[in-house]
Amino acid sequence: MTTKRGSFRHSFALKSKQSLLSQNVEYNESRFRDTESIDGERRCLYCSSLIDMVTSLWKSLQELAVKTWKFGHSNPRNIIFSAKVGLALVIIAVMAFLKVPADINKYAIWAILTVVLVFEFTIGATLNKGFNRGLGTLLAGGLAMSVAELSIRSGNWEETVIVSSIFVAGEDFHNMVVKNFMTVETSLEDCVTEYLQSGDHPLHKGCMSAVESTNTEDALEGFAVWEPPHGRYKKFKYPWKNYVKVSGALRHCSFMVLALHGCVHSEIQAPPERRQIFRTELQRVGSEGAKVLRLLGNKVKKMEKLVPGEDILLEVHEATDKLQKKVDQRSYLLVNADHWEIGTRPQTRMDVNKDENSMYNTLSRSWDDGIPDKGNMFRRHLSLPEPPLLVSEVHNEEESKTYESASAMSLATFISLLIEFVARLQHLVILFEELSEKAEFREPTEEVEVFGLWSRLSRCFK
Repeated sequence: MTTKRGSFRHSFALKSKQSLLSQNVEYNESRFRDTESIDGERRCLYCSSLIDMVTSLWKSLQELAVKTWKFGHSNPRNIIFSAKVGLALVIIAVMAFLKVPADINKYAIWAILTVVLVFEFTIGATLNKGFNRGLGTLLAGGLAMSVAELSIRSGNWEETVIVSSIFVAGEDFHNMVVKNFMTVETSLEDCVTEYLQSGDHPLHKGCMSAVESTNTEDALEGFAVWEPPHGRYKKFKYPWKNYVKVSGALRHCSFMVLALHGCVHSEIQAPPERRQIFRTELQRVGSEGAKVLRLLGNKVKKMEKLVPGEDILLEVHEATDKLQKKVDQRSYLLVNADHWEIGTRPQTRMDVNKDENSMYNTLSRSWDDGIPDKGNMFRRHLSLPEPPLLVSEVHNEEESKTYESASAMSLATFISLLIEFVARLQHLVILFEELSEKAEFREPTEEVEVFGLWSRLSRCFK
Protein backbone atom coordinates (compact mmCIF):
# COMPACT_ATOMS: atom_id res chain seq x y z
CA MET A 1 0.00 0.00 0.00
CA THR A 2 1.42 3.38 -1.03
CA THR A 3 1.69 5.97 1.69
CA LYS A 4 0.59 9.58 1.30
CA ARG A 5 3.29 12.22 1.37
CA GLY A 6 3.32 14.06 4.70
CA SER A 7 1.48 11.37 6.66
CA PHE A 8 2.82 9.54 9.72
CA ARG A 9 3.48 6.31 7.82
CA HIS A 10 5.34 8.19 5.09
CA SER A 11 7.64 9.90 7.61
CA PHE A 12 8.41 6.60 9.36
CA ALA A 13 9.15 4.96 6.00
CA LEU A 14 11.61 7.73 5.15
CA LYS A 15 13.37 7.27 8.50
CA SER A 16 13.74 3.53 7.92
CA LYS A 17 15.20 4.12 4.44
CA GLN A 18 17.72 6.61 5.80
CA SER A 19 18.79 4.15 8.49
CA LEU A 20 19.35 1.45 5.85
CA LEU A 21 21.40 3.80 3.68
CA SER A 22 23.54 4.84 6.63
CA GLN A 23 24.51 1.20 7.24
CA ASN A 24 26.11 0.76 3.80
CA VAL A 25 29.80 0.03 3.96
CA GLU A 26 31.98 2.51 2.14
CA TYR A 27 34.47 1.31 -0.40
CA ASN A 28 37.95 0.91 0.97
CA GLU A 29 40.70 2.18 -1.34
CA SER A 30 43.63 1.52 0.96
CA ARG A 31 44.33 -1.86 -0.72
CA PHE A 32 45.72 -0.08 -3.78
CA ARG A 33 48.34 1.88 -1.88
CA ASP A 34 51.99 1.08 -1.84
CA THR A 35 53.02 -1.31 0.95
CA GLU A 36 56.10 0.75 1.92
CA SER A 37 54.06 3.90 2.38
CA ILE A 38 51.57 1.94 4.47
CA ASP A 39 54.35 0.64 6.75
CA GLY A 40 55.69 4.15 7.23
CA GLU A 41 52.29 5.49 8.05
CA ARG A 42 51.75 2.70 10.56
CA ARG A 43 55.01 3.54 12.35
CA CYS A 44 54.15 7.20 12.52
CA LEU A 45 50.69 6.42 13.78
CA TYR A 46 52.11 4.06 16.43
CA CYS A 47 54.56 6.68 17.70
CA SER A 48 51.96 9.42 17.71
CA SER A 49 49.42 7.20 19.46
CA LEU A 50 51.98 6.28 22.15
CA ILE A 51 52.81 9.95 22.76
CA ASP A 52 49.11 10.85 22.86
CA MET A 53 48.45 8.05 25.34
CA VAL A 54 51.21 9.26 27.69
CA THR A 55 50.07 12.88 27.49
CA SER A 56 46.42 11.93 28.05
CA LEU A 57 47.41 9.83 31.07
CA TRP A 58 49.39 12.72 32.54
CA LYS A 59 46.50 15.14 31.97
CA SER A 60 44.04 12.74 33.59
CA LEU A 61 46.30 12.41 36.64
CA GLN A 62 46.53 16.18 36.92
CA GLU A 63 42.76 16.53 36.65
CA LEU A 64 42.29 13.84 39.30
CA ALA A 65 44.67 15.62 41.68
CA VAL A 66 42.89 18.94 41.14
CA LYS A 67 39.45 17.37 41.70
CA THR A 68 40.69 15.63 44.86
CA TRP A 69 42.08 18.87 46.25
CA LYS A 70 38.87 20.76 45.47
CA PHE A 71 36.76 18.03 47.03
CA GLY A 72 38.80 17.98 50.24
CA HIS A 73 38.93 21.77 50.41
CA SER A 74 35.16 22.17 49.91
CA ASN A 75 34.15 19.61 52.57
CA PRO A 76 36.95 18.46 54.93
CA ARG A 77 34.51 16.25 56.86
CA ASN A 78 34.60 13.64 54.10
CA ILE A 79 38.39 13.41 54.35
CA ILE A 80 38.18 13.05 58.13
CA PHE A 81 35.52 10.34 57.82
CA SER A 82 37.59 8.33 55.34
CA ALA A 83 40.62 8.63 57.65
CA LYS A 84 38.55 7.34 60.59
CA VAL A 85 37.31 4.34 58.61
CA GLY A 86 40.83 3.52 57.44
CA LEU A 87 42.20 3.83 60.98
CA ALA A 88 39.50 1.50 62.34
CA LEU A 89 40.25 -1.12 59.69
CA VAL A 90 43.99 -0.90 60.37
CA ILE A 91 43.51 -1.35 64.12
CA ILE A 92 41.25 -4.39 63.64
CA ALA A 93 43.64 -5.92 61.10
CA VAL A 94 46.57 -5.49 63.51
CA MET A 95 44.59 -7.04 66.37
CA ALA A 96 44.00 -10.12 64.22
CA PHE A 97 47.73 -10.94 64.44
CA LEU A 98 47.84 -10.75 68.23
CA LYS A 99 48.13 -14.00 70.18
CA VAL A 100 46.57 -12.67 73.39
CA PRO A 101 43.70 -13.19 73.88
CA ALA A 102 43.57 -16.52 72.09
CA ASP A 103 40.04 -16.22 70.65
CA ILE A 104 40.61 -12.87 68.95
CA ASN A 105 41.49 -14.51 65.61
CA LYS A 106 38.07 -16.15 65.39
CA TYR A 107 36.17 -12.89 65.47
CA ALA A 108 38.55 -10.67 63.46
CA ILE A 109 36.73 -11.15 60.17
CA TRP A 110 33.40 -10.32 61.82
CA ALA A 111 34.89 -7.16 63.25
CA ILE A 112 36.14 -6.09 59.82
CA LEU A 113 32.72 -6.73 58.26
CA THR A 114 31.07 -4.80 61.07
CA VAL A 115 33.24 -1.75 60.41
CA VAL A 116 32.61 -1.91 56.67
CA LEU A 117 28.84 -2.39 56.94
CA VAL A 118 27.97 -0.32 60.00
CA PHE A 119 30.36 2.63 59.99
CA GLU A 120 28.45 5.64 58.63
CA PHE A 121 29.08 9.35 58.21
CA THR A 122 26.88 10.45 61.12
CA ILE A 123 26.48 8.90 64.57
CA GLY A 124 22.71 8.53 64.15
CA ALA A 125 23.06 6.55 60.94
CA THR A 126 25.76 4.37 62.54
CA LEU A 127 23.57 3.50 65.53
CA ASN A 128 20.55 2.86 63.31
CA LYS A 129 22.48 0.59 60.97
CA GLY A 130 24.13 -1.25 63.86
CA PHE A 131 20.76 -1.93 65.49
CA ASN A 132 19.25 -3.14 62.21
CA ARG A 133 22.24 -5.40 61.54
CA GLY A 134 22.09 -6.90 65.03
CA LEU A 135 18.35 -7.52 64.84
CA GLY A 136 18.65 -8.94 61.33
CA THR A 137 21.45 -11.29 62.37
CA LEU A 138 19.41 -12.54 65.32
CA LEU A 139 16.30 -13.18 63.22
CA ALA A 140 18.31 -14.80 60.43
CA GLY A 141 19.99 -17.14 62.90
CA GLY A 142 16.66 -18.19 64.38
CA LEU A 143 15.18 -18.73 60.92
CA ALA A 144 18.17 -20.83 59.87
CA MET A 145 17.84 -23.02 62.96
CA SER A 146 14.12 -23.53 62.33
CA VAL A 147 14.71 -24.44 58.67
CA ALA A 148 17.41 -26.91 59.71
CA GLU A 149 15.04 -28.53 62.20
CA LEU A 150 12.29 -28.77 59.57
CA SER A 151 14.68 -30.34 57.06
CA ILE A 152 15.63 -32.99 59.62
CA ARG A 153 12.00 -33.77 60.46
CA SER A 154 10.87 -33.87 56.80
CA GLY A 155 12.76 -37.10 56.15
CA ASN A 156 12.17 -38.45 52.64
CA TRP A 157 10.16 -35.35 51.64
CA GLU A 158 13.19 -33.08 51.91
CA GLU A 159 13.90 -32.91 48.15
CA THR A 160 10.24 -32.31 47.34
CA VAL A 161 9.99 -29.41 49.76
CA ILE A 162 13.19 -27.84 48.45
CA VAL A 163 12.16 -28.11 44.78
CA SER A 164 8.66 -26.76 45.46
CA SER A 165 10.13 -23.79 47.32
CA ILE A 166 12.14 -22.57 44.30
CA PHE A 167 10.93 -19.30 42.76
CA VAL A 168 12.30 -18.23 39.37
CA ALA A 169 12.85 -14.56 38.53
CA GLY A 170 12.37 -14.95 34.78
CA GLU A 171 8.65 -15.63 35.03
CA ASP A 172 8.19 -12.67 37.38
CA PHE A 173 10.07 -10.41 34.96
CA HIS A 174 7.93 -11.61 32.05
CA ASN A 175 4.70 -11.05 33.98
CA MET A 176 5.82 -7.58 35.07
CA VAL A 177 6.37 -6.48 31.46
CA VAL A 178 2.93 -7.78 30.49
CA LYS A 179 1.35 -6.00 33.47
CA ASN A 180 3.01 -2.71 32.47
CA PHE A 181 1.53 -2.99 28.96
CA MET A 182 -1.95 -3.43 30.37
CA THR A 183 -1.67 -0.63 32.92
CA VAL A 184 -0.43 1.91 30.37
CA GLU A 185 -3.15 0.88 27.93
CA THR A 186 -5.86 1.33 30.57
CA SER A 187 -4.43 4.65 31.70
CA LEU A 188 -4.41 6.01 28.13
CA GLU A 189 -8.07 5.20 27.51
CA ASP A 190 -9.15 6.56 30.89
CA CYS A 191 -7.12 9.72 30.36
CA VAL A 192 -8.77 10.59 27.02
CA THR A 193 -12.22 9.75 28.41
CA GLU A 194 -11.74 11.90 31.50
CA TYR A 195 -10.48 14.83 29.43
CA LEU A 196 -13.53 14.80 27.19
CA GLN A 197 -15.93 14.38 30.11
CA SER A 198 -14.13 17.13 32.07
CA GLY A 199 -14.72 15.30 35.33
CA ASP A 200 -12.79 15.35 38.58
CA HIS A 201 -11.00 12.00 38.82
CA PRO A 202 -7.88 11.03 40.77
CA LEU A 203 -4.62 10.30 39.03
CA HIS A 204 -4.28 6.68 38.01
CA LYS A 205 -1.52 4.84 39.84
CA GLY A 206 -1.17 2.15 37.17
CA CYS A 207 0.87 4.28 34.79
CA MET A 208 2.99 5.54 37.68
CA SER A 209 3.79 1.96 38.68
CA ALA A 210 4.99 1.25 35.14
CA VAL A 211 7.31 4.25 35.33
CA GLU A 212 8.68 3.38 38.77
CA SER A 213 9.40 -0.29 37.96
CA THR A 214 12.89 0.42 36.59
CA ASN A 215 14.86 -0.80 39.60
CA THR A 216 12.73 -3.92 40.01
CA GLU A 217 13.13 -4.82 36.35
CA ASP A 218 16.88 -4.36 36.47
CA ALA A 219 17.13 -6.56 39.56
CA LEU A 220 14.94 -9.29 38.06
CA GLU A 221 16.90 -9.15 34.81
CA GLY A 222 20.15 -9.63 36.74
CA PHE A 223 18.68 -12.64 38.58
CA ALA A 224 17.12 -14.18 35.46
CA VAL A 225 20.43 -14.17 33.59
CA TRP A 226 21.87 -16.67 36.09
CA GLU A 227 18.92 -19.06 35.88
CA PRO A 228 19.25 -22.23 33.77
CA PRO A 229 16.82 -22.84 30.89
CA HIS A 230 13.42 -23.75 32.32
CA GLY A 231 9.76 -23.78 31.36
CA ARG A 232 9.00 -21.52 28.42
CA TYR A 233 12.52 -20.09 28.55
CA LYS A 234 14.41 -23.14 27.31
CA LYS A 235 16.84 -21.25 25.12
CA PHE A 236 20.43 -20.80 26.29
CA LYS A 237 21.43 -17.15 26.71
CA TYR A 238 17.83 -16.06 26.74
CA PRO A 239 17.51 -12.41 25.59
CA TRP A 240 16.44 -10.88 28.89
CA LYS A 241 18.12 -7.63 27.89
CA ASN A 242 15.61 -7.27 25.06
CA TYR A 243 12.86 -7.44 27.66
CA VAL A 244 14.53 -4.48 29.37
CA LYS A 245 14.62 -2.60 26.05
CA VAL A 246 10.93 -3.25 25.39
CA SER A 247 10.07 -2.16 28.91
CA GLY A 248 12.15 1.00 28.45
CA ALA A 249 10.31 1.86 25.23
CA LEU A 250 7.00 1.26 27.00
CA ARG A 251 8.13 3.53 29.82
CA HIS A 252 9.01 6.15 27.19
CA CYS A 253 5.37 6.01 26.04
CA SER A 254 4.04 6.08 29.59
CA PHE A 255 5.80 9.42 30.12
CA MET A 256 3.42 10.89 27.54
CA VAL A 257 0.45 9.34 29.31
CA LEU A 258 1.57 10.97 32.56
CA ALA A 259 1.87 14.28 30.71
CA LEU A 260 -1.69 13.79 29.42
CA HIS A 261 -2.82 13.19 33.00
CA GLY A 262 -1.13 16.46 33.89
CA CYS A 263 -3.24 18.23 31.27
CA VAL A 264 -6.39 16.59 32.62
CA HIS A 265 -5.70 17.78 36.18
CA SER A 266 -4.21 21.18 35.34
CA GLU A 267 -5.67 24.38 36.75
CA ILE A 268 -6.34 25.97 33.35
CA GLN A 269 -8.70 23.91 31.20
CA ALA A 270 -10.17 24.37 27.75
CA PRO A 271 -13.93 25.01 27.56
CA PRO A 272 -16.00 21.81 27.21
CA GLU A 273 -17.56 22.99 23.95
CA ARG A 274 -14.13 23.23 22.33
CA ARG A 275 -13.21 19.75 23.53
CA GLN A 276 -16.38 18.33 22.01
CA ILE A 277 -15.35 19.61 18.57
CA PHE A 278 -12.36 17.23 18.59
CA ARG A 279 -14.14 14.50 20.56
CA THR A 280 -14.45 11.90 17.79
CA GLU A 281 -10.85 12.22 16.61
CA LEU A 282 -9.39 12.21 20.12
CA GLN A 283 -11.39 9.16 21.15
CA ARG A 284 -10.34 7.25 18.06
CA VAL A 285 -6.65 8.04 18.50
CA GLY A 286 -6.81 7.04 22.16
CA SER A 287 -8.70 3.80 21.49
CA GLU A 288 -6.44 2.79 18.59
CA GLY A 289 -3.29 3.53 20.61
CA ALA A 290 -4.64 1.50 23.53
CA LYS A 291 -5.51 -1.29 21.11
CA VAL A 292 -1.88 -1.44 19.93
CA LEU A 293 -0.63 -1.65 23.52
CA ARG A 294 -3.20 -4.33 24.33
CA LEU A 295 -2.16 -6.37 21.29
CA LEU A 296 1.54 -6.15 22.14
CA GLY A 297 0.84 -7.06 25.78
CA ASN A 298 -1.11 -10.16 24.73
CA LYS A 299 1.63 -11.13 22.29
CA VAL A 300 4.25 -10.88 25.03
CA LYS A 301 2.04 -12.87 27.38
CA LYS A 302 1.44 -15.65 24.83
CA MET A 303 5.01 -15.34 23.45
CA GLU A 304 3.74 -15.03 19.88
CA LYS A 305 5.06 -13.10 16.91
CA LEU A 306 3.10 -10.54 14.97
CA VAL A 307 1.23 -11.61 11.87
CA PRO A 308 3.64 -11.36 8.90
CA GLY A 309 2.84 -8.43 6.64
CA GLU A 310 0.34 -6.88 9.06
CA ASP A 311 0.86 -3.26 10.05
CA ILE A 312 -0.60 -2.89 13.52
CA LEU A 313 0.05 0.86 13.44
CA LEU A 314 -2.04 1.49 10.31
CA GLU A 315 -5.26 2.37 12.11
CA VAL A 316 -3.67 4.59 14.74
CA HIS A 317 -1.69 6.46 12.07
CA GLU A 318 -4.84 7.05 10.03
CA ALA A 319 -6.64 8.28 13.13
CA THR A 320 -3.74 10.63 13.88
CA ASP A 321 -3.81 11.97 10.33
CA LYS A 322 -7.52 12.75 10.67
CA LEU A 323 -6.88 14.48 13.99
CA GLN A 324 -4.13 16.56 12.41
CA LYS A 325 -6.42 17.54 9.52
CA LYS A 326 -9.12 18.55 11.99
CA VAL A 327 -6.58 20.68 13.85
CA ASP A 328 -5.55 22.35 10.60
CA GLN A 329 -9.18 23.09 9.76
CA ARG A 330 -10.07 24.41 13.24
CA SER A 331 -6.75 25.95 14.19
CA TYR A 332 -8.47 29.23 15.07
CA LEU A 333 -9.94 27.47 18.12
CA LEU A 334 -6.49 26.78 19.56
CA VAL A 335 -5.37 30.42 19.70
CA ASN A 336 -6.81 33.75 20.77
CA ALA A 337 -8.21 35.27 17.57
CA ASP A 338 -8.11 38.82 18.98
CA HIS A 339 -4.30 38.90 18.78
CA TRP A 340 -4.00 36.94 15.53
CA GLU A 341 -2.28 39.17 12.98
CA ILE A 342 -3.45 37.13 10.00
CA GLY A 343 -7.05 37.33 11.14
CA THR A 344 -7.05 41.05 11.93
CA ARG A 345 -5.95 42.19 8.48
CA PRO A 346 -9.29 41.42 6.75
CA GLN A 347 -11.06 43.08 9.67
CA THR A 348 -9.17 46.33 9.06
CA ARG A 349 -10.19 46.27 5.40
CA MET A 350 -13.79 45.76 6.42
CA ASP A 351 -13.52 48.73 8.77
CA VAL A 352 -12.26 50.92 5.92
CA ASN A 353 -15.20 49.87 3.74
CA LYS A 354 -17.58 50.61 6.60
CA ASP A 355 -16.08 54.09 6.98
CA GLU A 356 -16.54 54.80 3.26
CA ASN A 357 -20.15 53.62 3.35
CA SER A 358 -20.87 55.69 6.42
CA MET A 359 -19.37 58.77 4.70
CA TYR A 360 -21.66 58.29 1.67
CA ASN A 361 -24.65 57.80 3.93
CA THR A 362 -23.91 60.99 5.84
CA LEU A 363 -23.63 62.95 2.57
CA SER A 364 -26.94 61.60 1.30
CA ARG A 365 -28.70 62.36 4.56
CA SER A 366 -27.19 65.82 5.06
CA TRP A 367 -30.36 67.49 3.82
CA ASP A 368 -32.54 65.57 6.25
CA ASP A 369 -30.24 66.29 9.15
CA GLY A 370 -30.60 70.05 8.58
CA ILE A 371 -34.22 69.93 9.86
CA PRO A 372 -34.13 69.52 13.62
CA ASP A 373 -36.43 67.07 15.36
CA LYS A 374 -37.78 68.15 18.73
CA GLY A 375 -38.17 64.63 20.01
CA ASN A 376 -34.58 63.74 19.16
CA MET A 377 -33.31 66.92 20.74
CA PHE A 378 -35.25 66.14 23.90
CA ARG A 379 -33.77 62.62 24.04
CA ARG A 380 -30.24 63.95 23.54
CA HIS A 381 -30.59 66.29 26.46
CA LEU A 382 -31.92 63.52 28.70
CA SER A 383 -29.24 60.92 27.76
CA LEU A 384 -26.34 60.73 30.20
CA PRO A 385 -22.73 60.17 29.12
CA GLU A 386 -21.28 56.67 29.56
CA PRO A 387 -19.16 56.30 32.69
CA PRO A 388 -15.45 55.75 32.09
CA LEU A 389 -14.01 52.27 32.67
CA LEU A 390 -12.22 51.81 35.95
CA VAL A 391 -8.64 50.54 36.13
CA SER A 392 -9.75 47.38 37.95
CA GLU A 393 -12.28 46.59 35.21
CA VAL A 394 -9.62 46.98 32.52
CA HIS A 395 -7.27 44.78 34.52
CA ASN A 396 -9.95 42.10 34.95
CA GLU A 397 -10.69 42.20 31.24
CA GLU A 398 -7.02 41.65 30.42
CA GLU A 399 -6.85 38.75 32.89
CA SER A 400 -9.91 37.13 31.32
CA LYS A 401 -8.36 37.42 27.85
CA THR A 402 -5.13 35.90 29.13
CA TYR A 403 -7.05 33.04 30.72
CA GLU A 404 -8.97 32.40 27.49
CA SER A 405 -5.73 32.28 25.52
CA ALA A 406 -4.12 29.88 28.01
CA SER A 407 -7.21 27.65 28.05
CA ALA A 408 -7.10 27.41 24.26
CA MET A 409 -3.42 26.48 24.41
CA SER A 410 -4.16 23.71 26.93
CA LEU A 411 -6.27 21.93 24.32
CA ALA A 412 -3.44 22.27 21.79
CA THR A 413 -1.02 20.85 24.36
CA PHE A 414 -3.22 17.80 24.96
CA ILE A 415 -3.51 17.13 21.22
CA SER A 416 0.24 17.49 20.64
CA LEU A 417 1.05 15.13 23.53
CA LEU A 418 -1.35 12.53 22.15
CA ILE A 419 0.29 12.77 18.71
CA GLU A 420 3.72 12.42 20.33
CA PHE A 421 2.52 9.26 22.07
CA VAL A 422 1.52 7.78 18.71
CA ALA A 423 4.93 8.66 17.27
CA ARG A 424 6.68 6.78 20.10
CA LEU A 425 4.71 3.60 19.41
CA GLN A 426 6.82 2.94 16.31
CA HIS A 427 9.98 2.33 18.33
CA LEU A 428 8.07 0.07 20.73
CA VAL A 429 6.85 -2.13 17.88
CA ILE A 430 10.36 -2.39 16.42
CA LEU A 431 11.82 -3.52 19.75
CA PHE A 432 9.04 -6.08 20.21
CA GLU A 433 9.77 -7.57 16.79
CA GLU A 434 13.45 -7.79 17.73
CA LEU A 435 12.54 -9.53 20.99
CA SER A 436 10.24 -11.99 19.25
CA GLU A 437 13.00 -12.95 16.81
CA LYS A 438 15.75 -13.39 19.40
CA ALA A 439 13.52 -15.17 21.93
CA GLU A 440 12.11 -17.39 19.16
CA PHE A 441 8.47 -16.69 19.85
CA ARG A 442 6.07 -19.08 18.16
CA GLU A 443 4.19 -18.16 15.02
CA PRO A 444 0.71 -16.66 15.49
CA THR A 445 -2.13 -19.16 15.36
CA GLU A 446 -5.64 -18.41 14.22
CA GLU A 447 -8.11 -18.84 17.06
CA VAL A 448 -11.01 -21.06 16.00
CA GLU A 449 -14.28 -19.84 17.46
CA VAL A 450 -16.23 -22.60 19.17
CA PHE A 451 -19.99 -22.29 18.74
CA GLY A 452 -22.23 -23.67 21.45
CA LEU A 453 -25.91 -24.49 21.40
CA TRP A 454 -27.01 -21.08 22.65
CA SER A 455 -24.89 -19.22 20.08
CA ARG A 456 -26.29 -21.34 17.24
CA LEU A 457 -29.87 -20.70 18.34
CA SER A 458 -29.24 -16.98 18.61
CA ARG A 459 -27.79 -16.95 15.09
CA CYS A 460 -30.87 -18.74 13.75
CA PHE A 461 -33.19 -16.09 15.20
CA LYS A 462 -31.04 -13.34 13.73
